[in-house]
Amino acid sequence: MPSRVALGLGLATTAISNLLSRKTLGLHFQRYLFGRDLTQSPFASLQDLPSHYVDLEANNIKQVLLATGSIPWILAPVKQISGVPKGYYYHGGITYYHFDLPIEGKDGLTLYPHFNSNILPGWFDKSLSWRRAKANYHNALILVPSDEYTAALPYEKLPDRRDFSCLSSDDRIRYWQQAATMSQALADDFYTIWQGGEIAHYLEPF
Repeated sequence: MPSRVALGLGLATTAISNLLSRKTLGLHFQRYLFGRDLTQSPFASLQDLPSHYVDLEANNIKQVLLATGSIPWILAPVKQISGVPKGYYYHGGITYYHFDLPIEGKDGLTLYPHFNSNILPGWFDKSLSWRRAKANYHNALILVPSDEYTAALPYEKLPDRRDFSCLSSDDRIRYWQQAATMSQALADDFYTIWQGGEIAHYLEPF
């Protein structure tokens, strides 16, 4: 595993170049996409990063799943995945945080459930207020909770991994259970709207 100093320096360098342009991410990262029948994948034609397409098999699925949860600076990378060269494999959200990717379905619209209305292109864009995803969602319906719902949650926010460092285990579990219970209201409201054929009345431009 790279030292924390080397990793920190690499992340800082990436953040600085990303500040200038997201196109610089290809200087720092390569994309490895694992799946079955990748010729049908909506991601197969992406050219923004050096990309490699690998079959997802029984002998690599465990390592791939571990890599998808390996967050830089917090968790160690996966260094060996069957079928690909040795390296440091991390969670793909570091380059595409909220999937600011072309959404091109064959017919109709794409439904994209999300946790709020701010869709960030990449992890390094979280503090860049001017960089938000827009162009790729012209044919998508984004389903998000309202600001009023979020404000009504305990601590006025959705549960996240930071809760592990500021709440006791009992408080964190209670908080997460309350949020899960409250989320049922969202499901019930959506079901009612869907069954009533009134979705169009609730749409707002993104």
